Amino acid sequence: MVHHGPRPLVLFGPSGSGKSTLLQRLCAEFPNTFGFSVSHTTRCPRPGEVDGVHYHFTTKEAMREAIAHGEFIESAEFSNNLYGTRYVLEVMARLIWVLESQGRWQTSGECSGRAICKSG
Repeated sequence: MVHHGPRPLVLFGPSGSGKSTLLQRLCAEFPNTFGFSVSHTTRCPRPGEVDGVHYHFTTKEAMREAIAHGEFIESAEFSNNLYGTRYVLEVMARLIWVLESQGRWQTSGECSGRAICKSG
């Protein structure tokens, strides 16, 4: 199913390139404009990170199974951990995707015009 709402804003780059900093500034300055798709990861939470806020923390087994079932729009492996973005079912604001460089290439068709949503 294709969602005909606002086009997503895609921030992509290698780890440590400032994606999260830019995301925080955009959301602070334009709080009613952007929605954020919380990514999934298999790495352990860092001090202060909250499950479902900063990332959805999961196991490699569960994430590999979800990827195999087509539940992710993109995924990447970095430093022996998996990262990925699930399909979004409902977009209420302009969605921001924060992707590692590997994941960006998996979304080139989806990012071309519309946020891609998949019914469960």
